[in-house]
Amino acid sequence: MRVSLLLAAALLASPAAPALAQDQPAGADPIGDVLSGLAASQGMDDDAAESPTATSPDAAPAEADDGDGDSEDPGTGPAPAPASPPAFTPAAPVYSAPTPYIPPPPPAARLPQLDRPVMIDELYRTPEAPPTAVEQAYESRIRGGLNAAQGLQGPLDGGWVVRGPDGRTLYGLQLVDKGTGAILLEGAWRTMKPGQPGGQVGLVDSITRTPTGVDIRFTPRGAREASVLELAPAGGGWSGTLWEAGANRPVTLRRN
Repeated sequence: MRVSLLLAAALLASPAAPALAQDQPAGADPIGDVLSGLAASQGMDDDAAESPTATSPDAAPAEADDGDGDSEDPGTGPAPAPASPPAFTPAAPVYSAPTPYIPPPPPAARLPQLDRPVMIDELYRTPEAPPTAVEQAYESRIRGGLNAAQGLQGPLDGGWVVRGPDGRTLYGLQLVDKGTGAILLEGAWRTMKPGQPGGQVGLVDSITRTPTGVDIRFTPRGAREASVLELAPAGGGWSGTLWEAGANRPVTLRRN
């Protein structure tokens, strides 16, 4: 730009330039002569004078600056975009076969080792093992409940046996007494006389409370008249007489 301005000023300052241009031969180069003279005055050769870098020393800085005024290294480009993370792929579930059920071993037998069969009358030799602590506690609770329920019943409730004066058993009675103040008493009888076939049973006809005790009336099988027990409390049991077949005998009533 500076060389061009100097060249234009030189041409304008020369009034005889058109005439000289007409008088110069076809091979003459007036611009080259001007540049040569300018280079000689500045101590430069002809190639350096024609070079755009030499004639325009501030061109490179102007081209180096970008539009925002920041100086950047022409050898470096824009920063690369960050790489995207890989897509998440869930792991496939691993199938495992279920563990087969293995039953626990059976408990050790608690039965005693017997060298001979146990007879039914050998109550001291049970065919089963001795009861455990849990079984004993359960049986104790059952017995306690039965005893508590029995305590709410009347004095005649339960099983009884009728014995004669010689101590032989005559009858067995099973009575139901709902407690003090109960009007209706129920019961059953069974023949237990020696020499008579067993299995004779029946229901008690009536049980009547008296001022001194209780009267129990029942009719044995094949008898013409009912048998009557007239009892009174005596020593934790009952005692009285048995009217049967037109005769009476002293008897006692004790719990079975």
